[in-house]
Amino acid sequence: MRKIFLRHSTEFYCDSWVSERANQIKLYPVNSDFQKIIRHQLFITENPSITTHFDFFGNKVGTFNLFDSHNYLKIISKIEIEQYEVSMPKLSENPFKQWEKLSTLQKSIEFYLFYPYQKFKGNKALKKILPINFQKWSPFEIGLMLCESVYNLFKYEKGITNVNSSLEEVWDLKCGVCQDFSNILIQMCRIYGIPSRYVSGYICPEDHSDFRGSGATHAWVEIYIPIHGWVGLDPTNNCLAKSHHVKLSVGRNYNDCSPVKGVFRGDSNTRLLVNVQTNKKNEFDLKNKKMNPHETNQSAKSNSFAQNQEFIQQQQ
Repeated sequence: MRKIFLRHSTEFYCDSWVSERANQIKLYPVNSDFQKIIRHQLFITENPSITTHFDFFGNKVGTFNLFDSHNYLKIISKIEIEQYEVSMPKLSENPFKQWEKLSTLQKSIEFYLFYPYQKFKGNKALKKILPINFQKWSPFEIGLMLCESVYNLFKYEKGITNVNSSLEEVWDLKCGVCQDFSNILIQMCRIYGIPSRYVSGYICPEDHSDFRGSGATHAWVEIYIPIHGWVGLDPTNNCLAKSHHVKLSVGRNYNDCSPVKGVFRGDSNTRLLVNVQTNKKNEFDLKNKKMNPHETNQSAKSNSFAQNQEFIQQQQ
């Protein structure tokens, strides 16, 4: 077991006053057998009321509003987590039966959104990465091969792309950051018939580890392996998403998993500053008259209307 203390700060600076801000947050870590949430606090400027619901993909979503004029917003998420060893698929299972199982899941409501791949100019090259008889290997082995291919084909470089960069742009540049590596791997896995989904979260290396993507939110990919379940692959670091990864949310792409997004009324340019730190052991119970903690392990207001609306939008 490994214990992780994590602090995620998001700040919005506006160059003029705005009002009537509506925000959505997906800052609630997944609670599972491998990721136990011991404590979670949210601090938001002016302490707005937060309502929560679960979206179509099972992610916990919070919504809040700020009605008064303001030119600054800060959101702090503090998490204490216990992580346990993640089991991996057994390679002894018949690979052909696994591929047959995957082909039958394409019409399942749980998986059909994770099969379609985009049309783009790089598809022809991607389809040549694996041999014709690739199904003699298991989907897990193929996933590992594709993960390594992305790691080797693309250069990790910050500031070249953004969350709206297309596959074509990333393909031409042959570089990017975690979201770009993940989008390419998702495309590759789906081309070869493996359901895959985008994961938003954090990477929390130990002091002696050198992982790309620390200091900010991180993205990786999960592929579905019959009998076993979802397995995390991190193409940015060419590794399995295990003891160094903290999962927040999943979806088809970044838009389904964005940690913070919203709208406001006003004419202003906004500057965003994000910072993620790990092992901040004494950061809980921050005393600030304008930012009181929301203890997310307690019961919260639920918004069923927002949940139903989001279900419809995500299905469309």
